[in-house]
Amino acid sequence: MGGAVSTAPALTVSVTLAAQVEDRNVTFRRGSNPGDYICVTGDVGAAFAGLKVLLEQRRALEEMGEHFEPDIDPYRYVIDRQLRPRARTDMVERLGKAGVKPTAMIDVSDGVASEVNHIARQSGVGATVRIAALPFDAETRFVADQNMDDVDTYGLFGGEDYELLFTVDPSDLQKIDDMEGVSVIGTIEEKDSGVNALSPEHGIIPLHPAGFDHFAGPDDVPEQSGDGAGDV
Repeated sequence: MGGAVSTAPALTVSVTLAAQVEDRNVTFRRGSNPGDYICVTGDVGAAFAGLKVLLEQRRALEEMGEHFEPDIDPYRYVIDRQLRPRARTDMVERLGKAGVKPTAMIDVSDGVASEVNHIARQSGVGATVRIAALPFDAETRFVADQNMDDVDTYGLFGGEDYELLFTVDPSDLQKIDDMEGVSVIGTIEEKDSGVNALSPEHGIIPLHPAGFDHFAGPDDVPEQSGDGAGDV
């Protein structure tokens, strides 16, 4: 059971899409090897930034009632990322054209920290994520600054971005470097190393998974949120 199982205050419609693919084109969560590079498409943390904005707008509406005037113009990108997630099938096609087959892959539904831990656990490896390499849109940074939050937290634990997080063999690194819209954010290590983050301020620190509670109530929005779906 994945992200389709959750608590909601209203009737919802869940759609499941099934498909087939040739064995040689399948990439699982397992498959990473020590020395592989960890990559992510697009930018991260924007969906959580959009959620923060929408919750603040809702609080303002409840407080001000008919006098409330929405203020969303500065936040249209992050709100769109929260309300209209898009599957990155375009990046799958670009990887194929570049001749790159990831060794492992998952989508970013629960945040980078959770997804890296998923790949590490399924592959039987460790990992190091470089915090300074996480890609953020300027609007995401703006929301974090307004809320006096650490934007790195949005990317690591926010989720719902639905970007692709994947690992590649070192022989494919140059092809990845030549691709626009892909960031190399870390490396796969031996299992004994564990899963860690390399922080400019704190050095090597353990990177534990955190994400969305599917069965929390509608008012129990966590500080870090995602939806938990996404077996790729």
